[in-house]
Amino acid sequence: MKRLNKKNLVLNALILTGASLLLRAAGMFFRIYLSNQIGAEGMGLYQLISSVYFLAIHLSSGGIGVAVTRMAAERPPEYGKSAYDVMRTSLIFSLITSLSVMFLLIFTSDIIAEKLLGDIRAGLPLRILAPSLPFIAAAACFRGYLTAREKVLRTAAAQILEQVVRMAVTIGLIPLLVPLGLVWGCGAIVIGTTISEGTSCLFLLIVSRTKTKSRPRTRENGTFRELLYIGMPVTIRTCFRSVLSTMENAMIPKGLGKYGISTQQSLAQYGMLKGMALPVLFFPSSFISSISSLLVSELASTPRSRQSAQQNGAANELTRQVLRYALLFSFYVAALFLFFSKEIGSTLYKENAVGSMVRILAPLVPFMYLESIVDGMLTALDQQMSVMKYNMIDAVGRLFLVMLLLPRMGMNGFLLTMYISNLFTSLMCIIRLLHVTGIQIPLWEWLGKPILSAAIGGFTVQYLSKAYLAAGTSPAVLLVLECGLCGIIYGICLLLQGAVSIREFVEPLRAKLSRRKPELAD
Repeated sequence: MKRLNKKNLVLNALILTGASLLLRAAGMFFRIYLSNQIGAEGMGLYQLISSVYFLAIHLSSGGIGVAVTRMAAERPPEYGKSAYDVMRTSLIFSLITSLSVMFLLIFTSDIIAEKLLGDIRAGLPLRILAPSLPFIAAAACFRGYLTAREKVLRTAAAQILEQVVRMAVTIGLIPLLVPLGLVWGCGAIVIGTTISEGTSCLFLLIVSRTKTKSRPRTRENGTFRELLYIGMPVTIRTCFRSVLSTMENAMIPKGLGKYGISTQQSLAQYGMLKGMALPVLFFPSSFISSISSLLVSELASTPRSRQSAQQNGAANELTRQVLRYALLFSFYVAALFLFFSKEIGSTLYKENAVGSMVRILAPLVPFMYLESIVDGMLTALDQQMSVMKYNMIDAVGRLFLVMLLLPRMGMNGFLLTMYISNLFTSLMCIIRLLHVTGIQIPLWEWLGKPILSAAIGGFTVQYLSKAYLAAGTSPAVLLVLECGLCGIIYGICLLLQGAVSIREFVEPLRAKLSRRKPELAD
């Protein structure tokens, strides 16, 4: 039985967080480059294409990665071949499903573009993306296996390679294809995506071929059944939500048109929200999102039904601390988006409308960030059916609200829909996690003090910026100064209120150094 290894979790989280942060930064600046090349309308068309593409990905691979991570983590490393059999079984299954979806997408791309998306220009890019689906499905299996075996450097390297190849191919093709029209501008992006997915999959195949210890054993029975038990609820919920999300995304430009906005303007507004504002909002989540996949492995490797009271306590303490630090971080990020959205929009995209969208959605940041990490915890604790139920209710509700609000309120109706949706899913998942683990949240310590500290930091820096910093300072430098000063004031306020202490960061380092001294002496 595997113990919760906090040291490995922290180390792996740092590796994945660093890689994720690098990729998100590169991806965000890549989107800025794309928006300058194909415009807001082009970004809107690309987002419509992406909504169908993500549905195809979920149909192809769904919850296979989570299932492989959990199943491989439950099999001790000394029985490596058993875990390898899990990956092989999942690989066969995912390739069969992904190849089926690939051919279906190729033959129906024009129908989907015309009838569902309402824009025939999406047909060609969808056909170009279709061959990437088997690579994505296979890569999900490899990545799940490597995560369970704590080989996070290999998965991080694969992600970096994928992003580098995508950017290099796309940037090389953009000057050649954009002059041919908006369709081929999007074509350059999706060609880069398909080639990068194939490259990443090949790399993961190579690094996953590790030697395992050969031990006499009988072949495991029920691997495929267990794979379906864990992966199917995740697949069903992601596919169900993705189907409704694709329908929702297709309805947004149409709903804006009914509100009285032209087709070109509605596609541009849609592109600004989905292709510009939301990537900015989710960029800082790189610091905490990587922990979610690692927690699936850490918590699943010691099933609660078999844990001792001590191990249950360790698992709960780990969960509690992750929630606490995720909240502390997300309140700081929300303050940045709330107080400095104008600078963010003008610096990154030269679009004030993007900054306005960022400011409106800023209060949702803690809920969006927390939902992603709580989702992983619940899956590791065998609560995937509850998560599936919440996501299905949410997806149906979003679709209904889009149909109801957009023709009457325009883009404000969709922003209101996002508020209702994110509050519902995040609160339901958090309540379920607290019920399952028995963890209690001290509201003033975890919520009141961070919110007060973030408000003090935001208002103080906003005043200093207008009074002293803005004159003669470039927008980019000003934004960096504002973020840094706000972080310093936020941290000081947390320390003064006792919400955090220097000791809780120093003690683990001191303990680690004290453990190493005897080793050095020996």
